[in-house]
Amino acid sequence: MDHITQCEVCHKADAVGVGALPGVPLSVAFCQRCLSANVCPWWVAVAQTALIGGLDHARPEWIEMVENTIEHLGMTRIEFDKAVTEITQMIKNPDSQGGEEEKRK
Repeated sequence: MDHITQCEVCHKADAVGVGALPGVPLSVAFCQRCLSANVCPWWVAVAQTALIGGLDHARPEWIEMVENTIEHLGMTRIEFDKAVTEITQMIKNPDSQGGEEEKRK
C-alpha cells in the first residue's frame, strides 16, 4: 500500500492490506487484527444479509463471518437483526425513507 489508511472494519488501526469479501463484490482495507478475525464491516454484514433475505438463506461461510463480525465489534445479535430488518424494510418500501413527503408531515 502506498499510503496508510484506516481499517474499514474497526476504524481504529492502520490497515495492512486490502482484501475481497466472500460473495460480495467489494474489497476493504483491513488491520491485522480484523483480517485474522474473519470479519467484515458492519454495514456490509447488515446490507448483504438483508439482500439475501436473512441469515436463514445464507451459506454457512457467510453466517460464520457475520457471527465473527458481531462478536469482534462488540455488538449483539439483537442489534444485528434489528439493522437487517430496517434495511429489508427500506428495500421493500423505498418510498418510506423519510423523503420530502415524510418531512412535510
